[in-house]
Amino acid sequence: MASAQLDYKVLSIDSDDDGLEPEYLDLGSLRIPFLDQMNIELDLDSDTGQVVSVSLSLGNSVVSIQAFSSPSDEQAWPSVRDAIVSELSNQHVETKVEIGNFGTEIRCFMPTLDEHGTQIVQNIRFVGVDGPRWFLRCTVGGDAATPSQESRIIDDLISKIQVDRGDSPMPPGELLPLAISDSD
Repeated sequence: MASAQLDYKVLSIDSDDDGLEPEYLDLGSLRIPFLDQMNIELDLDSDTGQVVSVSLSLGNSVVSIQAFSSPSDEQAWPSVRDAIVSELSNQHVETKVEIGNFGTEIRCFMPTLDEHGTQIVQNIRFVGVDGPRWFLRCTVGGDAATPSQESRIIDDLISKIQVDRGDSPMPPGELLPLAISDSD
């Protein structure tokens, strides 16, 4: 999967509890709260060039976010959660389903490669958020994958993401389009 440099438009959205207008990154179907020191990458499908997720890194943590369409009459996370657990089990990765800030979440240790190509084991947390006709799948790694100050910051960030599902019909499970807006 390739990544793209991000030239983004920052929006001011309605006042937060402190009376200040938070700034959001406009990525089409997603509006991401902007935090100082946060790095943003759009992850592209190498075959189609389509943006498939947005990765946000902050401190020693990263969260990869994907937005999907879902049916209006059922939650997507329970079946997605079960599919992730099954797939990880097939890869001989032990998982735990626990209650987190967004309901059930999956915690596991995943074998991966570090920036030098050395195999390591990384703590990972999968979080699902169901909304009206949309679903967010968030994969959290680094310090925010375990209870910590960074996990509280990342969870707060996830809770403030705004989803614009649009009115067009879409089959359940289809990626919501992410786009880079023209900067002002």
